[in-house]
Amino acid sequence: MGPFTKGGGKASFSMLKEGFTTGTAAAAAAHAATLLLSGFPLPRSVSVPLPPFPDNGHTPRQARLSVPVADGGLNGETAFASVIKDGGDDPDVTHGARITVTASRTSFANTHPRVLGPVRAAGHPEDVLLYGGEGVGVATLPGLPARIGEPAINPEPRKQIAAAVLEALRAVSSGRTPDMLKASGTPGTPVTPETPVTPGTPVTPGTPVTPGTPVTNGERSGKDAPAPTPGPENFEKNREGPIHILISVTEGENLARRTMNPRLGVIGGISILGTRGIVRPYSHEAWTKTIEQSLDVAAAMGLSKILVSTGRRSARLGLALYPRFAEQSCIQAADHAAFTLRAAAGKNFFTHLFWACFPGKLLKLAQRLENTHAWRGSSDLALVADICREEGADLALESALRACPTISAAFTLLDDEPGLRFVTLTRLGRAAFAVMGEWLASARPSPSFLPELRLHVFSTDERLLLTLPEPGGYGSD
Repeated sequence: MGPFTKGGGKASFSMLKEGFTTGTAAAAAAHAATLLLSGFPLPRSVSVPLPPFPDNGHTPRQARLSVPVADGGLNGETAFASVIKDGGDDPDVTHGARITVTASRTSFANTHPRVLGPVRAAGHPEDVLLYGGEGVGVATLPGLPARIGEPAINPEPRKQIAAAVLEALRAVSSGRTPDMLKASGTPGTPVTPETPVTPGTPVTPGTPVTPGTPVTNGERSGKDAPAPTPGPENFEKNREGPIHILISVTEGENLARRTMNPRLGVIGGISILGTRGIVRPYSHEAWTKTIEQSLDVAAAMGLSKILVSTGRRSARLGLALYPRFAEQSCIQAADHAAFTLRAAAGKNFFTHLFWACFPGKLLKLAQRLENTHAWRGSSDLALVADICREEGADLALESALRACPTISAAFTLLDDEPGLRFVTLTRLGRAAFAVMGEWLASARPSPSFLPELRLHVFSTDERLLLTLPEPGGYGSD
C-alpha cells in the first residue's frame, strides 16, 4: 500500500507494506455506495478519514487513506459497493475478504432477516444508521464494545463509516464528485468499460458496475421519466431521513471460526474493527486489543479466576487442569506477557491468575523479556548453563548446554540427569515467577489487591513439569 497523509504533511513510508482495517474497508465501501445511490459514478478509489475521531465528527487535519473500490452496482432502490480488505505485510484471516456495503434511503430491518440494528453512529445520530448483515458477527456476551444483540461494529469504525458517508453526501451536495462519463447505452445493458451508460439510463437490478462508469439511482416513475440529476438542488430535494448502511462480509462466518470471536462471544461472523484504520506490520496492536477485550468479557461475566496461556496447546493443557473453567476464562497472551499481566492487574477484579506455558517461554520470562517473540529477543541458553554449573554439572555438559540452539535441546541433554533437570527448571520457574509478580504489582490500582499467581510449565510431549507455588492454596476449580 502506498503512503497515507496525516495533517496535510508529507507522506509516511515504510519498508513494509501497511494494510487497512475492516473498519476502513467498510468506510470506503460505504462512501462509494452512497455516491452510487446519489446518481454519481462508481469511483475507482475513495479517500476516507482515519480514526481516532473526536466525538463531534472529524477535522480537516484528520489522517486519510486512499482505498481502491473493487466493484459496485444498483439493485432497485439500493446501491452497493465492495472493497477487498488488504492486510499489507502483516495479514490476518480477514486479508482478502470482500466487504460489501449496501446504501439505501429506507430501513433494512424488515427486508433482511439477518440484519441486527440499526446502530446509530456516534456523533451523527440523525444521518447514518448502521446494520450488520451476512458475515458480520453479533455480540452475545457482556464486556464487548457492542452491546448484547448488536452487530459487532466497534466504536471507532462506527464513527469512521458515518464520517465517510457524510463526506460523500457533502460532495454530492456541492457537485465535487468526478464528472460523469458521456456515452450512450441501451436500457438493461450490462455496464462495462466498453459500454458506459448515459445518465438517466436504468441499470438492470443487481448488475455489477465497473469503477468509473456512470449509473443512475434507478428512481424512475415511468417509462420516459428522467432520472434525478446529481447536484445540490436534487440532493436537498431527495434528502429525506437518514442513510441506511448495511455491512456484509463474504464468507465472514467461516472466517470468524479462525479468530477469537467465538470465545469472546461474537457469533455468526467477523467484527468490524480498527482503532487507527491502518494495519502496521508487526505492531501487535490487534492482539493486545483482543487481550483487553477478553479480560473485559471475563470480568463482565464475573469470572474472577482466569487462565492465561501463550498459545492454543498450552490453553488446552491448562484447561485440562481446570476443567470447570468457562471458555471465556481463558486468555491467550501469545507473546505479550507483561502487557497481559499488567492489564489483568489493572482491572482490579481478578483474584487468581493461572499461567500455562512451555519451557521456551519460561526461559524468556526469566530473562525479563516483556515480549517473548523471537524477534524481540532470543533465548539465553547461557542462563541454563550457568544454573547447571552452579548445581554441579561438569565442564563438558556445561559447554554442550551453551552450544544448544533451543531450550528443548538443552533439556534433552539433561534427560540422563533428571535431578539436575528438575532443579534447573525449578530455578528458572522461580525467576520467571518473581518477574511476573513484579509486572502484576506494578499495575495494580490498589495496594491491598493483587491477583494470586500460579505458574504451570508443560513439556513438549504435554507432561506437566512444574507448578509454582506448590499446589494447595487455590482450590480445585
